[in-house]
Amino acid sequence: MYIIILVTFCSIIFPQWSVIDAPNNQSIEKTISDGSRIYVATFTAEVYTSQDDGLSWESISTEEIDVFPYGLDLFSKAENYLFLSQNISEGPFNFRSYYNGVNWEPFEIISFQSGCLNSLLYNNGDMFTIMNGGIGKSSDFGSSWEMIESPPTVGYINLLFIDDEYLFANHGCNLYKKAHL
Repeated sequence: MYIIILVTFCSIIFPQWSVIDAPNNQSIEKTISDGSRIYVATFTAEVYTSQDDGLSWESISTEEIDVFPYGLDLFSKAENYLFLSQNISEGPFNFRSYYNGVNWEPFEIISFQSGCLNSLLYNNGDMFTIMNGGIGKSSDFGSSWEMIESPPTVGYINLLFIDDEYLFANHGCNLYKKAHL
């Protein structure tokens, strides 16, 4: 009986969830973290960062690039690069910024497609994305791409996860893995 009262009392005094203010009171579409900072992209395609677990937010300007206030397809981070993609205008669709969203630059994956990135997995210097119905790999943060062998399937491939040894993908109910070393 005393344990139930103690647990109830502790849950009231020390709640498990706490409300934090979203940046600029906007709805969050995508969130990423690098262990020391949180990065968020809002539904209006604004980008913010927090160093104190969401207690305060700093805007990362995207004014220098042609981004519409809706419809982000990708917001991701690989080492010190932030990536943002949006397939609404005539292009460019893909942007990257070295460290914290200062000086966004467009980059094209033009040798394979002119569209935007929809997925991006990164591990130990290698980035992977879906392009032209297959899997593209970049070892220079998107400056150049090469196609790698895709799973033996016809249709849309979905990249799921990457670790130090394997790249995981699926198509429908089929799950695939491939050593990416």
